[in-house]
Amino acid sequence: MSSSVLLTRNTSARPPHTQKHLLRLPPRRNAPCHKCHAKTSNAPTSWELAHPFSDHLPVLAKPHLAVALPNARGVVRVVCPEDVEVVEAMYQALDQARLRDATWGEPWPAAIAAAAACADRLECWNGQVTSPRVCELGCGLGIPSLAAASALSSSRRGGTVLACDWEPRALWCVAQSAAIARHHVVNAPREVDDCKLPEVNWVDDVFVAKEEETSIACPEQPQDIVAGGVDTAPTSSNAEVEVQLEALNWFDDDAVNAKHAKHSFDMVVATDVLYQPAFADAVSRCCVARLRHGSDACAEGAGVLLADATRRRGKEGIRDTFHDRLMAHDEQQAAEAEASGGEYRRLHLISEWTTSVTMDAPFADSNDGGVHDVTLRWYARRRQ
Repeated sequence: MSSSVLLTRNTSARPPHTQKHLLRLPPRRNAPCHKCHAKTSNAPTSWELAHPFSDHLPVLAKPHLAVALPNARGVVRVVCPEDVEVVEAMYQALDQARLRDATWGEPWPAAIAAAAACADRLECWNGQVTSPRVCELGCGLGIPSLAAASALSSSRRGGTVLACDWEPRALWCVAQSAAIARHHVVNAPREVDDCKLPEVNWVDDVFVAKEEETSIACPEQPQDIVAGGVDTAPTSSNAEVEVQLEALNWFDDDAVNAKHAKHSFDMVVATDVLYQPAFADAVSRCCVARLRHGSDACAEGAGVLLADATRRRGKEGIRDTFHDRLMAHDEQQAAEAEASGGEYRRLHLISEWTTSVTMDAPFADSNDGGVHDVTLRWYARRRQ
């Protein structure tokens, strides 16, 4: 199966009076950031310390990518940093380069393949599951989460999508993307590195500072507001879909087993998260902890969707490690549930397939022509 994916920047023309309101700084060389006190002599020339308003969040001047999903699954609009090198420069200036990386800030083939597969699965559940709940681990830009929210909205069923990542900037971008799609956004991050995140409005797809909103006249366009945690309201034309954001460290047992999320999701999605065996163990444990497991699991079987680059150099066998750890954690949970007299439906590997995703410029790799193979697995709960 081969899928050609078109990624384009939003280059729509803006009225002249909106230009000054875009979150883009003029070049100011060697200007120190008031939070990290670092100078920017080595940072890109168009940014002051690679983040606007000194809030350590690089964003697009023209704010979103249009991601055409495989299998005619529509287009997801994604807010993301203008350049991952800008994000890397920011981390270096904040002395966080060894703790954080900028991989969350760009679209990846596995996320695009998972987005289409997630939408397919939700369509299969149409009529069987009322208000499905989907959780994405290590969401980055949240392309699968946004695709799931779109599928739930268009099906008129409504539902909940929880996008999890340990990087607040990533969650902020997902919140803005969800606002573009007019979903109900809950728990958008308010600050990062002790800096308040921008309060923004989306007005006819124009990204403007909140205090400037009155200068934009678009009376026929509904406004969606995500202001550092302020909820958005969906329009009446779509079923209500709630997009929740959670800062999650999957190595933290308390966070993984948080009461609000434990055993409460019909689908858990994980894409491009298998960087090392320790990650395979932690992610698989989190999947088991958050997936429904008893009689409340849907008739088709609550499940885990894994998407991973097929040829990840130096990481051969890590998907098998994930499988082994997933089965082990699931068996442990089953023993605990059955010991207390509860019902438990065990996970089974239902299917595995490979799809090819073609990334167009500027995300294509000249070494492979932009074609990337992605391996997907669907695990589902079944009665014994």
